[in-house]
Amino acid sequence: AIGPKWNEWVKGLDNYLKWINVVEEDRRKAALLHHAGVEVMRIYETMEKNIAIKRKTEIDGVEREIEDEVIDDYEAMKKKLQNHFNPRKNTYYERLTFRQARQEEGEAIASFATRLRNLAKYCGFHDIETEIISQIVEGSNNKDIISRVLVSKEGLKLDDLLDWRRTREVANNQIKDLKKDFNSLTVNLVENKSNFLHRNDGFRKCFKCGLKFPHTGDCPAKSKTCNKCGTIGHFAKKCPNNMGRETGDGKVNSLMQNIKEASKDEWLFTVDGEGCLPTTELLLKKIPVKFIVDTGSTINILDERQFEKIKNFVKIRSSNRKIFAFKSKDPLPLVCGFDVTVTIGAKIVDAEFVVVKGGSSSLI
Repeated sequence: AIGPKWNEWVKGLDNYLKWINVVEEDRRKAALLHHAGVEVMRIYETMEKNIAIKRKTEIDGVEREIEDEVIDDYEAMKKKLQNHFNPRKNTYYERLTFRQARQEEGEAIASFATRLRNLAKYCGFHDIETEIISQIVEGSNNKDIISRVLVSKEGLKLDDLLDWRRTREVANNQIKDLKKDFNSLTVNLVENKSNFLHRNDGFRKCFKCGLKFPHTGDCPAKSKTCNKCGTIGHFAKKCPNNMGRETGDGKVNSLMQNIKEASKDEWLFTVDGEGCLPTTELLLKKIPVKFIVDTGSTINILDERQFEKIKNFVKIRSSNRKIFAFKSKDPLPLVCGFDVTVTIGAKIVDAEFVVVKGGSSSLI
């Protein structure tokens, strides 16, 4: 409809004239007709603008009746044009339009409320806020805000309702972003950890040299110096500094970025702190076990508590390895070691684990 558009245009013109400090009546009227265009000027020209007011006065001692000409001022001009472009409203029709309003897909509740407020202008409601809240309940597709209205006490303010919903929308968007970031991190870590079992074509691979394991003799890297970090005990291609440095999408794993220390013994970066890193659930001998995905670990760790679930299904062997948490001088207390079949989705592989004494977290 042209009426609401005209009203908005006139408000914009008023703001513009105020901004450039035009206060003279003649200039304001000229600005209105000029900016509105020729068609509006023609419409206004057809309207009755001049009103003759008759009054009696004495001229040269003779009482005479004269007419004073009254010219429209700026506000009168606006009112006449507004009445022209805004014919009288049918209240019943306007209320019907208001009652049929529904929140559109993807429309924020604040935008829906603004639309309802505009529709309510010509409905003749005594309490517009209450009617808008009522129509939000009727026409909104958001269950949260409907529940909020229904459990609220009498006297709920529309602004309070919208503030509450805006807070919820911001919080929900933040939660979605966090979940998205967490899921992306989890996928990257699990994908980067896809070689944590150190298997290829059905056989196990050594952590130190990358060749088939177990060896028939000593590990080829046992007395070799790494060309990358200078530490004795592993080849450069299996250097711990390689781990997590490059992900599939080219991003750098910040966990490993600044690690300068390496050891000939096994090492890991997380022992406790399940809430700090992503977790995943694997099947060990078809028994579900929860692990922290730790891309900095060079060995698979199972805590003693989780080991109780599967100890009767695996062949246990002693382990004389020394495993250190990052920057720790004392090795972790080990119970034993074992090989086990691990199920990762549809993939089944064999893996080597060591059991750490106590109830700390399990790591892969």
